[in-house]
Amino acid sequence: MSLRNGSPKPAWQSSLERAYQVGRLPHAWLLSGPWAPALQAAAQAIVDCLLGPGGSAHADYFELRPAGKMRQIGVDDLRALLQELHQTAFCGGAKVALIHEAHRMHRFAANAFLKTLEEPPLGTYVLLLSTDSRALLPTLRSRCVSLRIGDPKPPLDLPVWQAWEQRFKAWIHTLVTAPPRTAAQRAQVLMACYGLMAHFLQIHTQQTKAQWDAQSAALKELPEETLLALEASCSKEVLEGLLDAVALTLRACYQEHPHLSPYCQSLEALQHVQALLTLNFSESCALEAFFLKTLRAWSGVGG
Repeated sequence: MSLRNGSPKPAWQSSLERAYQVGRLPHAWLLSGPWAPALQAAAQAIVDCLLGPGGSAHADYFELRPAGKMRQIGVDDLRALLQELHQTAFCGGAKVALIHEAHRMHRFAANAFLKTLEEPPLGTYVLLLSTDSRALLPTLRSRCVSLRIGDPKPPLDLPVWQAWEQRFKAWIHTLVTAPPRTAAQRAQVLMACYGLMAHFLQIHTQQTKAQWDAQSAALKELPEETLLALEASCSKEVLEGLLDAVALTLRACYQEHPHLSPYCQSLEALQHVQALLTLNFSESCALEAFFLKTLRAWSGVGG
Protein backbone atom coordinates (compact mmCIF):
# COMPACT_ATOMS: atom_id res chain seq x y z
CA MET A 1 0.00 0.00 0.00
CA SER A 2 1.44 3.36 -1.05
CA LEU A 3 -0.78 6.40 -0.79
CA ARG A 4 1.50 9.19 -1.99
CA ASN A 5 4.45 9.43 -4.28
CA GLY A 6 7.27 11.96 -4.31
CA SER A 7 6.27 13.83 -1.13
CA PRO A 8 7.00 13.38 2.59
CA LYS A 9 4.66 10.92 4.26
CA PRO A 10 2.44 12.15 7.07
CA ALA A 11 2.39 10.11 10.28
CA TRP A 12 -1.07 8.66 9.61
CA GLN A 13 0.06 7.27 6.24
CA SER A 14 3.17 5.63 7.67
CA SER A 15 1.19 3.87 10.41
CA LEU A 16 -1.39 2.69 7.89
CA GLU A 17 1.24 1.29 5.55
CA ARG A 18 2.93 -0.57 8.41
CA ALA A 19 -0.39 -2.18 9.35
CA TYR A 20 -0.95 -3.19 5.74
CA GLN A 21 2.53 -4.74 5.44
CA VAL A 22 2.03 -7.00 8.47
CA GLY A 23 -1.48 -8.00 7.41
CA ARG A 24 -3.24 -6.19 10.25
CA LEU A 25 -5.16 -3.55 8.38
CA PRO A 26 -7.97 -2.24 10.61
CA HIS A 27 -11.51 -2.67 9.36
CA ALA A 28 -12.74 0.68 10.71
CA TRP A 29 -10.97 4.03 10.56
CA LEU A 30 -11.92 7.42 11.92
CA LEU A 31 -10.25 10.16 9.85
CA SER A 32 -10.49 13.44 11.75
CA GLY A 33 -9.03 16.87 11.21
CA PRO A 34 -9.85 20.55 10.78
CA TRP A 35 -10.48 20.63 7.04
CA ALA A 36 -13.03 18.40 5.26
CA PRO A 37 -11.34 18.46 1.80
CA ALA A 38 -8.12 17.11 3.36
CA LEU A 39 -10.09 14.28 4.98
CA GLN A 40 -11.81 13.48 1.70
CA ALA A 41 -8.50 13.43 -0.19
CA ALA A 42 -6.94 11.05 2.35
CA ALA A 43 -10.03 8.82 2.31
CA GLN A 44 -10.03 8.70 -1.50
CA ALA A 45 -6.38 7.65 -1.51
CA ILE A 46 -7.21 4.80 0.89
CA VAL A 47 -10.23 3.75 -1.18
CA ASP A 48 -8.11 3.66 -4.34
CA CYS A 49 -5.57 1.45 -2.59
CA LEU A 50 -8.23 -0.98 -1.39
CA LEU A 51 -10.31 -1.14 -4.56
CA GLY A 52 -7.91 0.04 -7.25
CA PRO A 53 -7.64 3.36 -9.13
CA GLY A 54 -10.97 5.11 -9.46
CA GLY A 55 -12.22 3.23 -6.41
CA SER A 56 -15.17 5.60 -5.94
CA ALA A 57 -16.71 4.14 -9.12
CA HIS A 58 -16.23 0.53 -7.97
CA ALA A 59 -19.30 -1.71 -7.57
CA ASP A 60 -18.28 -2.52 -3.98
CA TYR A 61 -17.83 1.08 -2.88
CA PHE A 62 -20.60 2.76 -0.86
CA GLU A 63 -21.03 6.30 0.45
CA LEU A 64 -23.27 7.76 3.12
CA ARG A 65 -23.79 11.47 3.71
CA PRO A 66 -26.02 13.59 5.96
CA ALA A 67 -29.37 14.43 4.37
CA GLY A 68 -31.97 17.16 4.69
CA LYS A 69 -31.79 20.64 6.14
CA MET A 70 -30.91 19.22 9.56
CA ARG A 71 -27.87 17.55 7.96
CA GLN A 72 -28.28 14.28 9.78
CA ILE A 73 -27.44 10.66 9.01
CA GLY A 74 -30.65 8.89 9.92
CA VAL A 75 -31.12 5.34 11.10
CA ASP A 76 -32.97 4.27 7.92
CA ASP A 77 -30.12 5.40 5.66
CA LEU A 78 -27.60 3.74 7.95
CA ARG A 79 -29.50 0.45 7.91
CA ALA A 80 -29.68 0.55 4.10
CA LEU A 81 -25.88 0.88 4.03
CA LEU A 82 -25.46 -2.01 6.47
CA GLN A 83 -27.65 -4.19 4.28
CA GLU A 84 -25.34 -3.50 1.34
CA LEU A 85 -22.25 -4.30 3.40
CA HIS A 86 -23.64 -7.66 4.49
CA GLN A 87 -24.17 -8.75 0.89
CA THR A 88 -21.53 -10.72 -1.00
CA ALA A 89 -19.05 -8.46 -2.79
CA PHE A 90 -19.91 -7.97 -6.46
CA CYS A 91 -16.31 -8.38 -7.52
CA GLY A 92 -15.31 -10.95 -4.91
CA GLY A 93 -12.85 -8.67 -3.12
CA ALA A 94 -13.04 -5.91 -0.55
CA LYS A 95 -16.06 -3.74 0.19
CA VAL A 96 -15.52 -0.17 1.33
CA ALA A 97 -17.97 2.27 2.93
CA LEU A 98 -17.18 5.96 3.30
CA ILE A 99 -19.28 7.95 5.78
CA HIS A 100 -19.01 11.72 5.43
CA GLU A 101 -19.51 14.01 8.44
CA ALA A 102 -19.87 11.03 10.75
CA HIS A 103 -20.45 13.40 13.70
CA ARG A 104 -23.83 14.21 12.10
CA MET A 105 -24.97 10.64 12.72
CA HIS A 106 -28.16 10.43 14.76
CA ARG A 107 -27.74 8.64 18.09
CA PHE A 108 -30.06 5.81 17.01
CA ALA A 109 -28.09 5.39 13.78
CA ALA A 110 -24.80 5.30 15.70
CA ASN A 111 -26.15 2.63 18.04
CA ALA A 112 -27.33 0.57 15.06
CA PHE A 113 -23.83 0.84 13.61
CA LEU A 114 -21.99 -0.51 16.67
CA LYS A 115 -22.71 -4.20 16.01
CA THR A 116 -21.22 -4.01 12.50
CA LEU A 117 -18.12 -2.26 13.81
CA GLU A 118 -17.68 -5.00 16.42
CA GLU A 119 -18.17 -7.88 13.96
CA PRO A 120 -17.72 -6.53 10.41
CA PRO A 121 -18.46 -8.73 7.39
CA LEU A 122 -15.36 -10.37 5.96
CA GLY A 123 -13.33 -8.06 3.71
CA THR A 124 -15.33 -4.96 4.70
CA TYR A 125 -13.67 -1.64 5.50
CA VAL A 126 -15.40 1.43 6.89
CA LEU A 127 -14.00 4.97 6.79
CA LEU A 128 -15.62 7.64 8.96
CA LEU A 129 -14.75 11.28 8.24
CA SER A 130 -15.25 13.98 10.86
CA THR A 131 -14.18 17.54 11.54
CA ASP A 132 -15.71 17.25 15.02
CA SER A 133 -14.88 13.75 16.23
CA ARG A 134 -15.68 14.68 19.85
CA ALA A 135 -19.35 14.75 18.85
CA LEU A 136 -19.26 11.03 17.99
CA LEU A 137 -20.45 8.50 20.54
CA PRO A 138 -17.45 7.34 22.62
CA THR A 139 -18.47 3.72 22.01
CA LEU A 140 -18.28 4.33 18.27
CA ARG A 141 -14.90 6.10 18.45
CA SER A 142 -13.46 3.27 20.53
CA ARG A 143 -14.21 0.75 17.78
CA CYS A 144 -12.23 2.67 15.15
CA VAL A 145 -8.55 3.29 14.58
CA SER A 146 -8.16 7.07 14.73
CA LEU A 147 -6.08 8.83 12.09
CA ARG A 148 -5.51 12.55 12.58
CA ILE A 149 -5.26 14.31 9.21
CA GLY A 150 -3.53 17.53 10.12
CA ASP A 151 -3.50 19.29 6.74
CA PRO A 152 -4.44 22.89 7.62
CA LYS A 153 -7.04 25.00 5.89
CA PRO A 154 -5.45 27.23 3.25
CA PRO A 155 -5.39 30.91 4.27
CA LEU A 156 -7.94 33.24 2.70
CA ASP A 157 -6.40 35.21 -0.14
CA LEU A 158 -9.37 37.12 -1.53
CA PRO A 159 -9.37 40.84 -2.36
CA VAL A 160 -12.91 41.13 -0.99
CA TRP A 161 -11.78 39.62 2.33
CA GLN A 162 -8.70 41.82 2.51
CA ALA A 163 -10.98 44.85 2.08
CA TRP A 164 -13.18 43.60 4.94
CA GLU A 165 -10.13 43.10 7.16
CA GLN A 166 -9.02 46.68 6.56
CA ARG A 167 -12.51 47.94 7.49
CA PHE A 168 -12.49 45.84 10.68
CA LYS A 169 -9.02 47.03 11.70
CA ALA A 170 -10.00 50.66 11.05
CA TRP A 171 -13.13 50.15 13.20
CA ILE A 172 -11.10 48.75 16.10
CA HIS A 173 -8.57 51.58 15.71
CA THR A 174 -11.38 54.13 16.00
CA LEU A 175 -12.82 52.43 19.09
CA VAL A 176 -9.41 52.52 20.79
CA THR A 177 -8.12 55.94 19.76
CA ALA A 178 -11.36 57.92 19.46
CA PRO A 179 -13.92 56.24 21.72
CA PRO A 180 -17.50 57.41 21.14
CA ARG A 181 -18.61 60.00 23.70
CA THR A 182 -21.71 61.58 22.20
CA ALA A 183 -24.92 59.96 21.01
CA ALA A 184 -23.99 60.77 17.42
CA GLN A 185 -20.57 59.13 17.80
CA ARG A 186 -22.08 56.03 19.40
CA ALA A 187 -24.60 55.79 16.58
CA GLN A 188 -21.77 56.07 14.05
CA VAL A 189 -19.68 53.21 15.49
CA LEU A 190 -22.82 51.09 15.88
CA MET A 191 -23.71 51.64 12.22
CA ALA A 192 -20.15 50.69 11.31
CA CYS A 193 -20.55 47.54 13.41
CA TYR A 194 -23.68 46.45 11.53
CA GLY A 195 -22.06 47.44 8.25
CA LEU A 196 -19.17 45.08 8.99
CA MET A 197 -21.59 42.29 9.83
CA ALA A 198 -23.59 42.83 6.63
CA HIS A 199 -20.39 42.86 4.57
CA PHE A 200 -19.23 39.65 6.30
CA LEU A 201 -22.53 37.89 5.53
CA GLN A 202 -22.34 39.08 1.92
CA ILE A 203 -18.86 37.59 1.54
CA HIS A 204 -20.07 34.36 3.09
CA THR A 205 -23.00 34.15 0.66
CA GLN A 206 -20.82 34.90 -2.37
CA GLN A 207 -18.08 32.44 -1.42
CA THR A 208 -20.59 29.71 -0.58
CA LYS A 209 -22.27 30.14 -3.98
CA ALA A 210 -18.94 30.03 -5.81
CA GLN A 211 -17.78 26.93 -3.93
CA TRP A 212 -21.13 25.15 -4.25
CA ASP A 213 -21.38 25.91 -7.98
CA ALA A 214 -17.94 24.34 -8.42
CA GLN A 215 -18.88 21.23 -6.41
CA SER A 216 -22.48 20.62 -7.38
CA ALA A 217 -21.87 19.98 -11.10
CA ALA A 218 -20.50 16.53 -10.27
CA LEU A 219 -23.23 15.73 -7.74
CA LYS A 220 -26.41 16.19 -9.78
CA GLU A 221 -27.44 12.54 -9.58
CA LEU A 222 -27.58 12.52 -5.77
CA PRO A 223 -30.99 12.67 -4.03
CA GLU A 224 -32.36 16.15 -3.37
CA GLU A 225 -32.19 15.70 0.42
CA THR A 226 -28.53 14.77 0.18
CA LEU A 227 -27.82 17.78 -2.04
CA LEU A 228 -29.51 20.06 0.51
CA ALA A 229 -27.30 18.67 3.25
CA LEU A 230 -24.17 19.02 1.10
CA GLU A 231 -25.02 22.63 0.29
CA ALA A 232 -25.52 23.33 4.00
CA SER A 233 -22.17 21.67 4.74
CA CYS A 234 -20.53 23.80 2.05
CA SER A 235 -21.96 26.94 3.67
CA LYS A 236 -20.73 25.80 7.09
CA GLU A 237 -17.25 25.05 5.75
CA VAL A 238 -16.98 28.51 4.16
CA LEU A 239 -18.21 30.14 7.36
CA GLU A 240 -15.69 28.23 9.48
CA GLY A 241 -12.90 29.44 7.19
CA LEU A 242 -14.09 33.04 7.50
CA LEU A 243 -14.30 32.80 11.29
CA ASP A 244 -10.78 31.39 11.43
CA ALA A 245 -9.68 34.40 9.37
CA VAL A 246 -11.47 36.73 11.82
CA ALA A 247 -9.39 35.23 14.63
CA LEU A 248 -6.22 36.10 12.70
CA THR A 249 -7.53 39.63 12.12
CA LEU A 250 -8.17 40.02 15.87
CA ARG A 251 -4.58 38.95 16.52
CA ALA A 252 -3.36 41.65 14.13
CA CYS A 253 -5.51 44.21 15.98
CA TYR A 254 -3.96 43.11 19.27
CA GLN A 255 -0.46 43.52 17.83
CA GLU A 256 -1.34 47.09 16.84
CA HIS A 257 -3.21 47.83 20.08
CA PRO A 258 -1.80 45.50 22.77
CA HIS A 259 -4.73 45.49 25.18
CA LEU A 260 -5.13 41.93 26.45
CA SER A 261 -8.57 42.13 28.04
CA PRO A 262 -10.58 43.23 24.96
CA TYR A 263 -8.61 40.84 22.76
CA CYS A 264 -9.48 37.89 25.02
CA GLN A 265 -13.11 38.99 25.28
CA SER A 266 -13.37 39.18 21.50
CA LEU A 267 -11.79 35.75 21.05
CA GLU A 268 -14.14 34.30 23.64
CA ALA A 269 -17.11 35.82 21.81
CA LEU A 270 -15.84 34.37 18.52
CA GLN A 271 -15.46 30.91 20.05
CA HIS A 272 -19.01 31.22 21.37
CA VAL A 273 -20.21 31.92 17.82
CA GLN A 274 -18.42 28.81 16.57
CA ALA A 275 -20.04 26.72 19.32
CA LEU A 276 -23.51 28.07 18.53
CA LEU A 277 -23.13 27.31 14.84
CA THR A 278 -22.45 23.62 15.59
CA LEU A 279 -26.00 23.60 17.01
CA ASN A 280 -27.46 25.07 13.78
CA PHE A 281 -28.06 28.40 15.58
CA SER A 282 -28.97 31.38 13.40
CA GLU A 283 -25.80 32.67 11.74
CA SER A 284 -26.87 36.32 11.74
CA CYS A 285 -27.88 36.24 15.44
CA ALA A 286 -24.62 34.57 16.46
CA LEU A 287 -22.55 37.05 14.45
CA GLU A 288 -24.51 40.01 15.83
CA ALA A 289 -23.63 38.89 19.36
CA PHE A 290 -19.95 38.69 18.42
CA PHE A 291 -19.80 42.15 16.87
CA LEU A 292 -21.69 43.81 19.74
CA LYS A 293 -19.47 42.13 22.36
CA THR A 294 -16.40 43.21 20.39
CA LEU A 295 -17.74 46.77 20.25
CA ARG A 296 -18.21 46.85 24.03
CA ALA A 297 -14.84 45.24 24.71
CA TRP A 298 -12.74 47.63 22.64
CA SER A 299 -14.59 50.91 23.21
CA GLY A 300 -12.35 53.37 24.96
CA VAL A 301 -9.64 50.96 26.14
CA GLY A 302 -6.99 53.42 25.04
CA GLY A 303 -8.72 56.47 26.47
